[in-house]
Amino acid sequence: MTANGERPALAKRAIDNDEYLEYLRESRGESDRPPTAATKNRVTALEEPQELRAPATETNAPEPSTPATGVNARPASGADWPEESLRAVLGDPLYERRKRLEEQAASLPAGELLRQIREFASLCEAKFRAFYQAVRVEFGLGKISTFPHWVMEGSLGELARELSKGTEVPEEFIFATALTCFGAIASGHLTLKVGMDSDTRLFTVLLGKSASAKKSSAMARTIGFFQKLNSPISWIVNYGVGSAEGLAKEFTTHNRILLAYDELRSFTDKTKVQASVLLPMIASLFEKYSWDNTTKIGAVSVRNARLSLVGCCTTETYEHLWTSEAIAIGMLNRLFVVDADARPKVAWPSPPDQAVLEGLRGRIQQQLARLPITFDITPEAKHLWEEWYRNLPASEHAKRLDTIGLRLMPVLALTMDKRTIDSDVMERVTAMMDYELNLRTLTDPIDADDRIARMEEKIRRNLKAKDPLTKRELRQNVHADRDGLWAFETALKNLTRNEDIALDGDKYHFVQQAKDSE
Repeated sequence: MTANGERPALAKRAIDNDEYLEYLRESRGESDRPPTAATKNRVTALEEPQELRAPATETNAPEPSTPATGVNARPASGADWPEESLRAVLGDPLYERRKRLEEQAASLPAGELLRQIREFASLCEAKFRAFYQAVRVEFGLGKISTFPHWVMEGSLGELARELSKGTEVPEEFIFATALTCFGAIASGHLTLKVGMDSDTRLFTVLLGKSASAKKSSAMARTIGFFQKLNSPISWIVNYGVGSAEGLAKEFTTHNRILLAYDELRSFTDKTKVQASVLLPMIASLFEKYSWDNTTKIGAVSVRNARLSLVGCCTTETYEHLWTSEAIAIGMLNRLFVVDADARPKVAWPSPPDQAVLEGLRGRIQQQLARLPITFDITPEAKHLWEEWYRNLPASEHAKRLDTIGLRLMPVLALTMDKRTIDSDVMERVTAMMDYELNLRTLTDPIDADDRIARMEEKIRRNLKAKDPLTKRELRQNVHADRDGLWAFETALKNLTRNEDIALDGDKYHFVQQAKDSE
């Protein structure tokens, strides 16, 4: 913040990033509506910030009668950027790619030119998203905690948009379930060229504030789509197991199983049964393919078991779902959690276009027909991953994020019809993992003994992730009405008195203290 408490202009523009991304989607023909003059005018400041524009001179002033077209087209808002500014903003790889695209534009067929322009725009969008994240953190605005929709590309991204179109079902739930189904089928046949075992199986949780988020509908629609695939690889969906012995029996006839829970609580309840070893079995099968449990009354063994999982849960239930055993065994850091808010109500949902679904089904079948395949990784993509990995915080919430990221890479690459893991794929993976880290921090089950202590911890976590918030927003986010307003009011007073949080006008802010890092 500046001395007078105002947000810098750069951070203010970052807050409006969603408008900028919508404009990019409109410009690339990926929005449901055509670009409007109003939208273009609103994003002019984002496209060319006043303080970064080059002064108009005789050499760089645009011709007033000749509008910009092609790769360089953007809303008319002043003089063009000088080359050194473009290089600084884009970075060397994107800048060089832009130059090559300009040089080849005249010789490329129209369809190929459009494809390359869209791919270039997608990379620029990823670059801007990373910049946006950094600006928010730098100026104390907190990291984004909404799923990065721009990562949803390829056949699975198109499937998410088609199955959610005209309904209340969130795209991100369909996309996450589709990643899980595809990974379950491809496991063992889709790998990375790295010096360790790689896999594609995911343990996914769809998290919503209430039933209105349509978690179960998303899961059912997506699984139904994949079950109709003419897949050369055998797999099954099991909608619930009662014990480790029951799951082991299933693995005697099928080695690829997707466990699907309409209510994730039904899974955790089974793990609480006395003498049950279901939890350690499933936790172990996240990374391994074999498991044994020998007792004096018998033995349970599985071999070549490829287990995936997807389940639905409300935010409120998730906070109190996990036992101390589940937390200690590391079950939570094996999960790929995706949350979404309820979409606007639709009284008469539209059915998906069957012709489009058939086309997507054929495309996904062709992608699976490429298996087995091992993806190499480009030097630029390796550099992006190394930078992300090096900057991971030393936090419990960061554990196994790299494992999940490595599993997403080949799935995204294949469903985007790539030949290698390139920077485009890597930007999407690291964006999802940044989102995942933030969501884990926000939703981590709270280990506190009394209601006030639990409420204090909820308030801290919400302000760390979404700072600043009004009292009304805090009350909604921490579900104060459920735990009692007395506990909420007392927790606010305690935290304010202890200077863990501060009230600035009508909004509460989180106050970073040395004890947080102790």
